Amino acid sequence: MPLYLPDGRPTTMDIYYNSNRPLFLIKMTTASKSNVTYISLTVPHIFIDAGGLTLLLEGWSSILKDQANLVPSLFSTTPMESWKLSKPVDEGAPGVWLAETADLARILGESSEGVEVKDIFVPRKFLSALREDAMEALRARGVEDSFLSEGDCLWAWWTKVGVSYAFSHFLKLT
Repeated sequence: MPLYLPDGRPTTMDIYYNSNRPLFLIKMTTASKSNVTYISLTVPHIFIDAGGLTLLLEGWSSILKDQANLVPSLFSTTPMESWKLSKPVDEGAPGVWLAETADLARILGESSEGVEVKDIFVPRKFLSALREDAMEALRARGVEDSFLSEGDCLWAWWTKVGVSYAFSHFLKLT
């Protein structure tokens, strides 16, 4: 398993949909001999794009440098403030987490067995041309004031490649 992929990362969108697991996965790997710490952050693209991830990492770096005042507020007010309860909730005694054997087997079985990891590097020139083609297609449809991130274009292109592969290899029409 590569250093940059968290062990417990979700492998399907159903895992996000049917569970309470957080959208962010952070994995830290320390190479003690070289005094290096690798941090990987895994986030579904539907939740954040490269621009948002950049802002998140800049804020994180500011906090690590003890410069939390440089991190902009997410909201101008506290959005949940109006939802305060009229009386405190009795938390009661701490509970015990119980899991059935089938649940434990499923959780433990969601490993990365059989996962093949490949990195694909897309040249800047290709990505710029891809975005420009998409913008021209929008303008041809009369959409003038639109924004497409490079991540949007890359995701659309990769989906198109994947779907065309699936049709050519798995869906044989007779």
